[in-house]
Amino acid sequence: MFDYSNDDNSVTIKLDKKDIESYIKLNSLYKKDYPTECSLMNDNYREVIIEYIDVLYGFFHDEEEIMIGKRDNEGIYIRIGPATDNFMMCFLGNDRLFNYSEGSFYTLSDEPIKILDFYNRPSTISINNLNILPEEKRIRFSDDMFETCLFELAYFKEASINLCKSWDDFYHDLDEEDSDLEESQEKKSYQLPKVFYNKELTKFYRLGMGSYFPILKFLTFYQVLEYFFIKVSDEELYNKLSYELKDPKFVPKEPHIAKLVRIVEDHSKKLDETEMLKNVLKKYIDFTDLKEFIENYEEKISEKIYTKRNEIFGEIVEVSLKENHIFGNIAKIIKIIRNALVHSSDRYEGKKRYVPFSESTEIVEKHIPLLKFLAEKVIFATSLSYDI
Repeated sequence: MFDYSNDDNSVTIKLDKKDIESYIKLNSLYKKDYPTECSLMNDNYREVIIEYIDVLYGFFHDEEEIMIGKRDNEGIYIRIGPATDNFMMCFLGNDRLFNYSEGSFYTLSDEPIKILDFYNRPSTISINNLNILPEEKRIRFSDDMFETCLFELAYFKEASINLCKSWDDFYHDLDEEDSDLEESQEKKSYQLPKVFYNKELTKFYRLGMGSYFPILKFLTFYQVLEYFFIKVSDEELYNKLSYELKDPKFVPKEPHIAKLVRIVEDHSKKLDETEMLKNVLKKYIDFTDLKEFIENYEEKISEKIYTKRNEIFGEIVEVSLKENHIFGNIAKIIKIIRNALVHSSDRYEGKKRYVPFSESTEIVEKHIPLLKFLAEKVIFATSLSYDI
């Protein structure tokens, strides 16, 4: 029996015997709240609660199902949608899922009621057919696959989704069941990803995709580029030093050592964030792709915001579409906007700054598509293939 009381009213619910038997059986087959809370796992399967995030409207609950990969008994596939019955049965008794609304206890039938009817069913992501992997690798593989799939959904559907790592993170709004996806984005089936993306980069990207505010969108996409500032800069220095050290004439004596010192000193003198950004763009962004994006974007908005002289936050800028200029020109524009967003004082530099809810917001908005494009290309370029 299951008792529910609300003030002077009380309801006694007769549980279906099959529900009780199913609960006992499933709890012997699955590990719940493992390897993190809000997660269910066994030898070939894992299911985790997800949050659909929108900074302005909060979370939403999506009743539809998305499949990634082929749903069969052999290959790995991903499912995103309402939590499975197995997941719900294993977490019976969890107060975060129980529906306390009084209306949920009304019934016109004397027949036993299925216990799941009294629980909210959250959205989850699950991975299936993982039995070929040992547990440690299975956890790591499923983490990487989940993050990669969520990035691709953000990329294709502009839906920002996160994994719940604890019940404290979980939130469910009974009244909010509207998806923020446009009709044109309602594709429900995708191929299984062929690569894994950097999980930290995809989290920045999803935050940007889920944000309503232009300043947050710009800065989170910028952080994807900034992530590689030191790595790319160090690689450039290592290559210069390696070139000298591999010279057969090199000997560890004063003239040769002095040259190495000069290389390091010259590298340090030129090392500012605009130069570091330019180096990241040169390493990961294809020149032709960038040139075509700028040409197509300017045509789309009917404004030459890059290839014509413009003033951005007090500085005159212009992008040359020649290969030896485009990366440096773009890096300069991005850094001007980034600095305007993070530095509100003009006491020393006397430059214009970004002010929320002013005409400067439009400037930032116009440049977000470029930052988004660059962030995506960097994420693609730094992906890694995986073996099952």
